[in-house]
Amino acid sequence: MIPQNNEIRFEVTTKCNYHCVMCPRDELVRKKETMTFEEFKFYLDKIRNETDQYDTVTFSGFGESVLDPTLLEKMAYARKFNYRVLLLTTGSMLTVEKFKKMDELGVESVRFSLHGNSVESYTKTHQTSEKFFHKVTKMVRDISRLKRKTKIILTYVETEHNQGDVEGWIS
Repeated sequence: MIPQNNEIRFEVTTKCNYHCVMCPRDELVRKKETMTFEEFKFYLDKIRNETDQYDTVTFSGFGESVLDPTLLEKMAYARKFNYRVLLLTTGSMLTVEKFKKMDELGVESVRFSLHGNSVESYTKTHQTSEKFFHKVTKMVRDISRLKRKTKIILTYVETEHNQGDVEGWIS
C-alpha cells in the first residue's frame, strides 16, 4: 500500500555551509553533490506521469537547497505543473533578490531554520560564523517588509545552546 501523502520532498543537494548540532548530515557517508536540473525533471516527470497523488513539491533535506545553482529553474518547472512549492532553508545563501524571484514564481512559503535569538546561541546551534546570524536576521526583516505572496515561516529547535532564547525569539 502506498502512503497517502500529497507532498514530494526533493533533496536537491547534500552540500551545506552549516554544521547544525541537531543535523546528522556530517555523519552521513553520501557524496556531497547537487542534483542536476535534468535529474530533477526526470524524477518529477516520472512521478507526475504515474500518479496524481501529489500537489506539493518541497525543497528540503540535509543539504542547503539554496546552494543549488538551478534551484529557481527547478521551482519554475514544478510551478509549470501547478505544484505548490515550499522551501526549507537556513537562509544563509538566500538574497532578497532571489526571494523576490521565488515570490514571482509563486513559491508558497520559505521556512527559515533560525535556531537562536542571539549571536552566541545561533552560532553555537548552527555551528557557523556570526556573520550569518546578522545576514539572515537582516534578510528576514527586509523580506518581511516586501509586498509579497510568499509566506515566511521561522522554525526554532530548542537545543542546549539556545534554551534561554526561546521567549526572546518568540517576541
